[in-house]
Amino acid sequence: MIWCVFDRDDNTNAMLSKAKQVAIKEGYQIAFSNPSFEVWFLLHFNNQTTPVENCEAAIKLLKKKGRLEQYEKNKEVYEQLKPLQEAAIDRARQILDPLIEYDRRREGVLLETLQIYLIDCDCSYKQTAALTYTHQNTVQYRVRKAMSLLGGNFEQAAALSAVFHAICLYRQDPQMFS
Repeated sequence: MIWCVFDRDDNTNAMLSKAKQVAIKEGYQIAFSNPSFEVWFLLHFNNQTTPVENCEAAIKLLKKKGRLEQYEKNKEVYEQLKPLQEAAIDRARQILDPLIEYDRRREGVLLETLQIYLIDCDCSYKQTAALTYTHQNTVQYRVRKAMSLLGGNFEQAAALSAVFHAICLYRQDPQMFS
């Protein structure tokens, strides 16, 4: 499975729409970072559960001592992050644990609904309802329930960042979260 992750802050809606069309045509999975991909990098260094307002704030946190002090957008950081990848995955697991456990105990579909809502439908209740053949009020209830379990307000992009990246990782390989 090949994933393409796009940073929203450097692309217009038209550019992102075109990227999505090409990815679908080529059979790639696609995710848009919300509000910045740097939040995923932060998970390599700490349990980033507090909201990060924007890309500049995320970069400022990344440049703290002992992290990616020389970080710049579009600069290669893979080799620096690779040894910390397991820790980042563990932190992503911790973020989603309450939701995964809730679904396990109740044979629920909150995590599935949240994946579709965040990744496939760009946080649209209406589109999620259409894609899941579920009433829009049910989708809204599920997303709000997930929000309460995860302790965030998904109406605010800053609070959504770490959850979004954890959801993308879960979708890539659900077995990592077992």
